[in-house]
Amino acid sequence: MEILIVGAGLTGLVAAQALHRRNLSALVVEKGRLVGGRLATRGLGAGQADTGAQFITARTPAFQHMLAEWEARGLAYLWSHGWADAAGQPQVDGHARYAVHGGMQSLARELAQASAVQINVKISALSPVRDGWQVMDTQGRIYAARAVLLTAPVPQALTFLETGRTPVHAADLDLLRGFSYTTCLTGLFLLDRPSRLPEPGAIQTVSPKVMWAADNQRKGISPGGAVLTVHASPEFSSANYDAPEAEVLAALLHEVKPWLGPAQVAEARLKRWRYAQPNQTHSEASLTARGIPPLVFAGDAFGGPRLEGAALSGLAAAAALANLLH
Repeated sequence: MEILIVGAGLTGLVAAQALHRRNLSALVVEKGRLVGGRLATRGLGAGQADTGAQFITARTPAFQHMLAEWEARGLAYLWSHGWADAAGQPQVDGHARYAVHGGMQSLARELAQASAVQINVKISALSPVRDGWQVMDTQGRIYAARAVLLTAPVPQALTFLETGRTPVHAADLDLLRGFSYTTCLTGLFLLDRPSRLPEPGAIQTVSPKVMWAADNQRKGISPGGAVLTVHASPEFSSANYDAPEAEVLAALLHEVKPWLGPAQVAEARLKRWRYAQPNQTHSEASLTARGIPPLVFAGDAFGGPRLEGAALSGLAAAAALANLLH
């Protein structure tokens, strides 16, 4: 194959589409059983909730064009122009926030249909060879590619290189080792009736312990039941990342209790995001390793955080790979 893309999150899927438009073949491998990465939607009882990314914003022409295409195809829809604050007061700034019909993972599944994707493939090592790369997974399977795109969180990507003893340039290695990420504990709460969260059904910065709470039924993606998504703050998440699930869920529920009204929790679940958001971002939207066969790093740590940064990084990585291979 020409290009192996590691990671079927938004960056990897956008890059695969962009490479296809350039007549370059790419295979996307994903360690999980589902595509999307932080474009994640999970069922809870009769309802469902977005557990990772909560909405989409677009600030650059390139991503505005991409988002407009998703809206025209009936994937994305306008949810809000702002959120309520901790006091329940609306904070409308006029900037459009979009949600995805059926949840964020629906967008990932749609994007994956246009690409060759293999799930449950966990890469263990990359080794340079004369005509490109030999890549091994944990099952001992070998993939040969002229070029590799790594879209996994940088600390994970570095483990592939270290296992394969890939001779990365010292300056590149120093830069990559400098990346760190916040963790995020996410509580999902199935309610027996809708919450009393203020319009449009979400609050930003609920308390020092909770940075986000949203009612997915009010959001429009959970017609079968009211499910709250509660994102803990980076500080609370870091301090309690390994705490027992019941303990974390109880603490998060306590913070949003004033917004439940008479609603009771019928079921709860915890999601632990080890690499929720980069603490710092590289100035460029992708990074091409020096002195070795074509190897590019991309993701929301390159060029900017959020979904927009991840998508633009995928476009930049595809352009870089096309230049390298041509």
